[in-house]
Amino acid sequence: MKILFITHDASRSGAPILLRNFLGWIKKNTNHKFETLYRVGGPLEDDFEVLSNTDFFYPKYYNNYETVIQRILNRLGYYKFKLKNHHIKLLEYYKKENFDIIYSNTIVNLDVLLFLKQLNIPIITHVRELESTIDYFGGKKLIKGLDELNQFFIGDSYSVKENLIKKHQIASNKIDVVHEYVEIPEVLPTTKVTEDLKKTLNLPNNAFIVGASGGGLWRKGYDLFIQAAIATCKQKGNENVYFIWVGGFKPDKQVELDYDIEKSGLKDKILFVGAQKKPLDYFSMFDVFILASREEPFGIVGMESALFETPIICFKDSGGMPEFITDKCGLAVPYLDIPKLVEAILFFKQNPELRKEYGLNARNKVLTQHTLEIKSKELLEIMENQL
Repeated sequence: MKILFITHDASRSGAPILLRNFLGWIKKNTNHKFETLYRVGGPLEDDFEVLSNTDFFYPKYYNNYETVIQRILNRLGYYKFKLKNHHIKLLEYYKKENFDIIYSNTIVNLDVLLFLKQLNIPIITHVRELESTIDYFGGKKLIKGLDELNQFFIGDSYSVKENLIKKHQIASNKIDVVHEYVEIPEVLPTTKVTEDLKKTLNLPNNAFIVGASGGGLWRKGYDLFIQAAIATCKQKGNENVYFIWVGGFKPDKQVELDYDIEKSGLKDKILFVGAQKKPLDYFSMFDVFILASREEPFGIVGMESALFETPIICFKDSGGMPEFITDKCGLAVPYLDIPKLVEAILFFKQNPELRKEYGLNARNKVLTQHTLEIKSKELLEIMENQL
């Protein structure tokens, strides 16, 4: 099988990283051939280029007019002309390569797929988005366009599949579900790493640490995390409870977070530590992990935390994580119900044996059902079935 993979960009973010790892597994473990087309590029370009031939749908010169001369040339139509010629050559090349199938890594690539439909080969789109993200990128019109082009869809949770069916009338038999995976590190952070990090953050030895992770998007629920932290820490008997969020925020958003935390009087208990090169070092400290998202197609950070035998708490009706925490891997509380979220935190704090049991279940589930090898085989089987 010869596959043309499309990535919306090459950023250090979820979907491109998942694709890069998938391609690495294919190259190492199969005889399948493939190439990669970036809609636009990014810092992971070198990683992709080690794995396959690559090209750009929108080359770097397009929409990047920094000098006066470039802006004049753009107004004269030079870059549109240049892009048109690039697309002609790109299509000629792809026709000669005789690909069997196109795999699009997110919903964002509709313009690329409209161009590539001239290849007359099956197209599969891997949907890693729920409704707020779909709305942001084009809503019903976007999904309708994808439905007309795609032979098949892959959703990364049953919540994604249900959303496509109910909100966008995609046929149920046109969608399969492949839950996400995590890369299993060869070595996890040692106890010494964890202890040293606690000292750096001035955390006491008996600290009960509630962790979370994500970027500065509204749907990630960082504000809900702060509300839960305040409600928990204000209760008598929770003096040793600390809340740590791993993930970067834009400066204006960080100012808002700092303001709320300062006003709460809990700036020593609620820590937003920013983006970290080694996030798993922080995850190793957590006694409980909260996936605070209002909407999360699956929640890879939750599974990463589970590697440390950490139970997960999430909101019901928020996406795919409630699917993962079945079989006593964590707790799902009513959507945006902060008192119930606090109750779940304290349940695990007050029941260490159950916390250990749930955490061990979560780790075992990751290791037996959510590895790169397992999910790569599932994805390839779906592609092969569409030929």
